[in-house]
Amino acid sequence: MGDDPSRGPMMTRVCWRLGEILSLMLHSDERQAVRGDLAESGETGSQALSDVLGLAFRRQAAVVRQNVAHYIQRDFFFLGLSSSVWNCRLIRLIDGKWSQKM
Repeated sequence: MGDDPSRGPMMTRVCWRLGEILSLMLHSDERQAVRGDLAESGETGSQALSDVLGLAFRRQAAVVRQNVAHYIQRDFFFLGLSSSVWNCRLIRLIDGKWSQKM
């Protein structure tokens, strides 16, 4: 129980397996390149897991950043469009009231 030599290799296998699972978040070409690089690097399981997790996080963050930028641009477009429509209606309303008074 708690034998260090048997615990170390098991944790390494677990970390490598988690790294493989996390690599599924990457595109297939990139996934194969990352797996090959990690196999050649001789890193420990925890280092490999950390590397794959960092790369997957950066890739997902880039996708989220693009989507957020797209939605912000779209929302500002519609906000500008709706404010223009309301401004035109307000001008017509004011212009109509002023022409009736004169």
